[in-house]
Parts: sequence; C-alpha cells; structure tokens
Amino acid sequence: MSIGSRKKKSPKFRGKINPTTGRRSKFEESFEKDLKRIKVPYDYEQIELPYTINYTYKPDWRIKLRSGSFLVETKGVLDQQTRRKMLAVKEQYPDLDLRIVFQNASNKIRRGSKTTYGEWADKNGFPWSEGIMPPEWLSL
Repeated sequence: MSIGSRKKKSPKFRGKINPTTGRRSKFEESFEKDLKRIKVPYDYEQIELPYTINYTYKPDWRIKLRSGSFLVETKGVLDQQTRRKMLAVKEQYPDLDLRIVFQNASNKIRRGSKTTYGEWADKNGFPWSEGIMPPEWLSL
C-alpha cells in the first residue's frame, strides 16, 4: 500500500444488521465461520430474554392529601435517559399515580423531533402540567 492511499473500508454497521451477511459485526461473521468449520449446530438471534436492571427511582415530590397521595416529577429537561426511566417505572408500577410538571411542555424531546414534552407525556399516559401544579390535582 502506498503512502496516501487507503484500503477501502467496508461500511460499519455498529449493531445494525449487515444486509449482505445478516450479522451485526465482522467478529460475528468470523465466529459463525468457525462454527460452520467445526460443524456445530446453531441458530442466530432466535431467542429473546427480557431483563430488568435494578435502579432506584426517587420521585421529586409525594403530595399527601386526605383522599390519597400521588407523586410529582418536576422536569426542566426530559432527555432520553429520563424518558426510559419514567417508562420503566410506569411499567413496573402500573398502579402508581405519577404526574409530571414540566418547566416548558413545548420543548421538543430531542433536536429535530416534532414531539413535545407534553405530547410525549400524553402518548405515554402521564398526567402533566406546565410550570405549576394545577389546582384540580388537589381535589382527588
């Protein structure tokens, strides 16, 4: 190879399936060749195993009323990690009354998205408000 010229690299698929080989990486392709060479029966990505990673979630506020209580999360930024956390908590505690007060519910969930914080909350079943806790939340 001469100086200044480069061998053309194959495209990187980084977790996506290579349409030519059906595998996610060169290493998987190499591993599969070895399995074939030693005639080991196998299948590829045929089972799914759901799992839960244990974290602790501490809601910002617990509102305690005579008629019951609910949790309030105050959010200035609703990034991807927070959205995942909120959805995981909702899935694992379906009876939990968790509400969100956004600093600005019109913010987009990410750059280039059309979805606002408020729309995300509506779509995922979270009662929400903007700026303050609405008085109707206090009349359970």
